[in-house]
Amino acid sequence: MIITGVGFLKANISTIVGTLYGPNDPRRDGGFSIFYMGINLGSLFATLIVGYVGEVYGWNYGFSIAGIGMLFGLLVFLWGQKYLDGRAEPSNPEVLKEKSLIGVNKEYTIYLFGLALVGLSWVMMHYDELVISMLGVTGIIMLAIIIAYGYMQCTKVERERLMVACFLIAIQSVFWALFEQQAASLTLLADQQFDRSIFGWELKESQVQMLNALFIVIFAPVMAWLWVVLSKRNMEPSTPAKFGYAMLIIGVGYIVFAWGMSLDEGTSKSFMWLVFIYFALTLAELFLSPVGLSMVTKLSVSKIVGMMMGTWFLFTALGNNVAGWISAETGSSDLGAGSGILDMAATMDVYSTIGYSSAGVGVLILILTPLLKKGMHGVH
Repeated sequence: MIITGVGFLKANISTIVGTLYGPNDPRRDGGFSIFYMGINLGSLFATLIVGYVGEVYGWNYGFSIAGIGMLFGLLVFLWGQKYLDGRAEPSNPEVLKEKSLIGVNKEYTIYLFGLALVGLSWVMMHYDELVISMLGVTGIIMLAIIIAYGYMQCTKVERERLMVACFLIAIQSVFWALFEQQAASLTLLADQQFDRSIFGWELKESQVQMLNALFIVIFAPVMAWLWVVLSKRNMEPSTPAKFGYAMLIIGVGYIVFAWGMSLDEGTSKSFMWLVFIYFALTLAELFLSPVGLSMVTKLSVSKIVGMMMGTWFLFTALGNNVAGWISAETGSSDLGAGSGILDMAATMDVYSTIGYSSAGVGVLILILTPLLKKGMHGVH
C-alpha cells in the first residue's frame, strides 16, 4: 500500500509544484528547494520520533506514528488545496466522466487501477530479485519510449529538450547510489564506530539520519535565495552544471571522510566526521534533487510530464539498488554475508573508490554542460 500510495503521490505533487511557476520563472528552482525543505521538515521529526519509539518501544508503534503523520499530511493538503489556484484540480474534469475500456468512467477506473497496483506490488515483493534484475531493463525501455515519443510527436526543440532531460534523469542514479549509503553502510558505521553522544544525549543509530533532514531544513531556504540572487545577476549555474557540482561535492565528501576514518582505529570516533559527511551529502542533494525535479517539469512536454517524473523516480530506484550493491562490499567476509559487521579497511576502500568515481562523473558532466545547454534551447 505504501508503494502504490507513493507512486500516486511523488510524481503528482512534484508536477503540481512545477505548474505554480511560468516556463521562464527564475524562482522555480528556489520554489522546489522550499518544497524540498517541507518534505525534510517531516523527515526530521519522523527520524527523531519514529526511530526512537521504534527502537525503545517497538516498531509497531513506530509504524503507527508514521501512518498518523501521513494522514495528517493528507488533511493539510485537502485544507490548503484552495491556495494552489486550481493547479491540483483536473485540467479537464469532463474527461474523468468518460467511459473507459472496462465500462466504468475513467475516474473509477483510476481507483480500481490503484487497488490492482496494491495486489501487483504484493506479488512483486515476493519476487524482489526478479524485480531488481528487471529494474535496469525497465529504465532503458522508459527512455526508449520517451525518445520515440520525441521523434513521433514533438518538434525539434521539444525533442532535444527531452534528450537532455533523459540524460540527466539517467545520470542522477549515480548520485543516489552514493547518497543512499546513509540508510545502509553509514548507519552501520554510526552504530559500530562512533561516539554518538551530543551534549550528554546519545543518539540512536537510526536517529543519525536526521542530520540530512536537519541540514536541508537549514540550508534549503539559503539555496532558494541564492539561485534567485544569482539569476538576477546572470550568474546562476545551468541545471547540468548544478548536476556536475553535486557529483563533485559528494565525491570529495567521501574522499575526505575515508581519509578522516583512517586517522582513528578505535570504535569511538568523533561524531563530527559523521556531521561532515552528512553535510556533504546534503549540500550535493540540494544542488541536484530539487533542481532535478524542477528540470523535469521545465524540459518535459506537458502531455507526458507525469510519465517523465515517474521515470525520474524509476532511476532513483535504480540508484538505491546500486547503493545496496556498494554497501554489500563493506561487510566483513569473515562473519559471512548479512552479518551487518563492517570491514573497516574494505569500507574505506569502497568510499575512496566511489568518491573518485563520483568526482570523475562530475567533471564529465561539466565538460558536457555547453552541449547540454544548447539542447535545452533557452530553458534555464
